[in-house]
Amino acid sequence: MPNTKDKRFNIAMYMKERKEARFKAVLNHRSLALEHKKSERIQAKIVKAKEKTAALTSDLENNMPFRTATKRRRETMTAKRCKMKDLTNYVLGCKRSKRNVQELPNDMKMLAMLAGELVISSKYFSPFANVCKDDATDLQASFGPEPGHKWQPWEYKQRVNVVGKVESFKKKIEKKPLSCKVKRTKVTEFIASQKSRQEFLPLLDKYIDQAHVEPLHLKNNAWQYFFKGVLKEAIRKSKLPVSCKTFSEVPEESVFGRLISSLKMHVKAGCLCKKVKRWFDDTQGSGPDLQYRFTGKESRRFCHNYMSLVNALSDDNDTKADRQAILVFAYLGQRLRDSVSLINRFDIKEEQLAQLTLAAQEYLRVNAMFLSTSVNPTVWTLGHIVPVHAQQVFSQYNKGLAIVTMEGREAKHIFLKKLSQNTTYQRR
Repeated sequence: MPNTKDKRFNIAMYMKERKEARFKAVLNHRSLALEHKKSERIQAKIVKAKEKTAALTSDLENNMPFRTATKRRRETMTAKRCKMKDLTNYVLGCKRSKRNVQELPNDMKMLAMLAGELVISSKYFSPFANVCKDDATDLQASFGPEPGHKWQPWEYKQRVNVVGKVESFKKKIEKKPLSCKVKRTKVTEFIASQKSRQEFLPLLDKYIDQAHVEPLHLKNNAWQYFFKGVLKEAIRKSKLPVSCKTFSEVPEESVFGRLISSLKMHVKAGCLCKKVKRWFDDTQGSGPDLQYRFTGKESRRFCHNYMSLVNALSDDNDTKADRQAILVFAYLGQRLRDSVSLINRFDIKEEQLAQLTLAAQEYLRVNAMFLSTSVNPTVWTLGHIVPVHAQQVFSQYNKGLAIVTMEGREAKHIFLKKLSQNTTYQRR
């Protein structure tokens, strides 16, 4: 047979096809191996789950006590109170040894525990004043120890009286056939009916009245609420299509895209930027709110560069309402920045205290009048408690509120965390 060009055996084509076939076979083998390993892991988990179920079943059959969620919560609270005994003994020991305890630098959650109060989310939310959620938006009212103010500090005698009533109420409902959840709801409702948030006696006795507001967590929470408002406004103005499921599909020229770009390039908040992207991938911007705890680092960077985020909200097709929202965020950020600057100073003057009062009150009014977040515990505390406590600290020490800040302790925790990561065996 003649060896012509048309009938010649094409070795190059044969080798290429054989190589592709081998490559496909290898890929199929790898995928099958991965599926096999995955099925083995699932089967192992099923076996372990069956073993645990059998163990729990045998325990229940032998009438062993089962630790419910309520019991675990009680055990946790008991452990926390046992840890607080050391602090209580120290503070009360200072009283016996004639040493003075002037300040209790702690955030509001810790102060609520030391005071034996309910959590911050209760109806009467403030550890410093008898304010409730119903009248917190009253812009004509004020806070102070003088009789003319609507909101006043908690009195120790009132705390003791309420605790006695709460204990008698608990004994009354303990005999009723109600679930633990219903009983707890009735207890909190009874405390609210007494116009109080007190459940137990303060662990530190009368020293709890000497506590002042702590600036660090307050400013972090305030900037956190500010960013949530800006983020919601950016997503609303972007009008992203339903088909946009991940952040990679968000147009760069959209308001949301410009906001995240500014957050990364100008504010230099890389961790927050990554968190926002993951949050959008999970919720497409329409689910639950972003959950991110601000630190002092983010707060400082927002103080310097918050206007870059506000500028990212502007667009050529803005309506009158859109322009008003941008102006609201710009003025809100300015008032918050001024307040944060003044409450984090060791050395302060009387005229600066007046500036702090004005900035804090205007920050409160802007939130109450224009933003959907309205007046939450952080906003109310910054608007009413901070000016009064700053004046008290200045009158007592001739210093600013920075003397009760926890920023040094937070920095210490961050340093210790890095030190532990660098010294563990796994990271050597």
